[in-house]
Amino acid sequence: MTVSDSELIDLLKGNKTQRNNALEAIYRSNRDRVCGFVISNKGTETEATDLFQTVMVTLYENVKKGTVKEDSAISNFLFSLAKFKWLKELGSDPEMTDSQEEAIRTGIDPQLIGEPEFPMNEDQRDQAREVMSLLGFDCKYILIESIYHNTPMNDMATEGNFMNEQIVQNKKYMCLKKLRDLMIARPELLKNNKTNE
Repeated sequence: MTVSDSELIDLLKGNKTQRNNALEAIYRSNRDRVCGFVISNKGTETEATDLFQTVMVTLYENVKKGTVKEDSAISNFLFSLAKFKWLKELGSDPEMTDSQEEAIRTGIDPQLIGEPEFPMNEDQRDQAREVMSLLGFDCKYILIESIYHNTPMNDMATEGNFMNEQIVQNKKYMCLKKLRDLMIARPELLKNNKTNE
């Protein structure tokens, strides 16, 4: 029986048996991907296992704090956090900022969070975060990967645990439509950003 990520998150909040079952299921379905990334990027089996244990603990702590959203994709959360931590360990990434930590908790790849291309005041940042949070995790992932990183659809399908690239392509179309509708509903954000260009 397949258990959805939102059900696993609920189980992590449950009794000891439920937590253990959820952790075991998450461990089995994500260990190879995370450890494989570390090993293929100059890591040893021990380093990979240690890092995976660390991100599992971080996931559990964030679920207990209530900072992991129900619609978050656990595999993307674990992989993004592991990738960030491993690249930092290798010395190829800067210190994690508060916004990057927030990004991990909300399911966005922390490497995507940085300074905006145009200056934004705090109200505009809050509005942008609000609009992005309304898109949901899958849309944030697909739009950021396709627009900012030019990630091929087949790579997004694999990394994002989608069945195939056609599903990603269809979802991207729906996400862009959803983003457009949100921007129409929130014209003040678009207007404020244009005045800063």
